Amino acid sequence: MVQAEPTVGAVEAYAYRSLPRDEADILLEDGLAMTRAERFSHPDAPVANVRANVIESRIHRRMGGEPIAYIVGTTRFLGIELDVDRRVLIPRLDTEILVAAALDTPGERILDIGTGSGAVAVAIGLSRQTSHIIASDVDADALAVAQNNIARHQLAIDCVQTNLADAFTRSFDLVVSNPPYIEPDDPHLHQGDLRFEPSKALVGGRLMLEAVARSARLCLVPGGRVLIEHGYDQGAFMRSLLAETGFVDIETLLDFEQRDRVTGGTMNTRSGKT
Repeated sequence: MVQAEPTVGAVEAYAYRSLPRDEADILLEDGLAMTRAERFSHPDAPVANVRANVIESRIHRRMGGEPIAYIVGTTRFLGIELDVDRRVLIPRLDTEILVAAALDTPGERILDIGTGSGAVAVAIGLSRQTSHIIASDVDADALAVAQNNIARHQLAIDCVQTNLADAFTRSFDLVVSNPPYIEPDDPHLHQGDLRFEPSKALVGGRLMLEAVARSARLCLVPGGRVLIEHGYDQGAFMRSLLAETGFVDIETLLDFEQRDRVTGGTMNTRSGKT
């Protein structure tokens, strides 16, 4: 006997019993290709068993803690839709601070170190399409995701696989970076979304922040600026680090919860030599 296909209303009811309504709505809209209004208008419409099983599987994945962005394969950052999967971090609200600071900084040659999904480079590129932007990452898998997102938005951003800024000369007006800044012993690594995200894109701590700052110094023109995202408790460290590395006009920008989040500095015009 052929099993009867479930209805839209039945699939919706199961999702709402299993997950918070906002999360269920995302999975339902993606899985059924129907808005909430369309589901409300057609509760008795049949849902193919194959499709219903996929939605049920996704609900179970979310119940197990997997981020919705990985489940549906996309997320939004500053209103921009981006492809994401387990090869890259899911862009965070805090990183909007980094993008806003970059857009307020003059300069046409821009390097994004550790681009990951390409979220920062794409966001800057969409607002400053006359700029020459290079997105770099040491990880080939992450860079492939960035290339997909750059192509998706039809941007002329070059992708380069390299460790930090090793492949570049002193030619950039602005360097931006959201590097792996979480310390290896941070308990948050075992909580929430972080459990599912690539550890190599998360864990680096102060050693990685120092490496990024020193690398940026080697590829910035005198008067160029670096902007680095970091942890809420790393602001003082970053200000001291940039000062020691030869930067001036150092300032730390706060995130939406008024915590240190992005520190920037300008390459001293008298510090052009390595």
